[in-house]
Amino acid sequence: VKVLRSIRRLEPGNVILGQYKATSGDKVDVKLNSLTPTYFAAALYIDNASWDGVPFLIKAGIGLIRHG
Repeated sequence: VKVLRSIRRLEPGNVILGQYKATSGDKVDVKLNSLTPTYFAAALYIDNASWDGVPFLIKAGIGLIRHG
């Protein structure tokens, strides 16, 4: 719990939002005219002595893993 409370507030410069663009062969149901972000990436920083200056990179979204 201490580590979670030590996470620094996200700065806009440490966040990326994007949108997945489906192709005709994709099996993902995405509306092509939507402006809703479907991808998120950020660098989290923890303000304590053990993790000072170490970025934790996180990402979430659709279409990130391709199954062959």
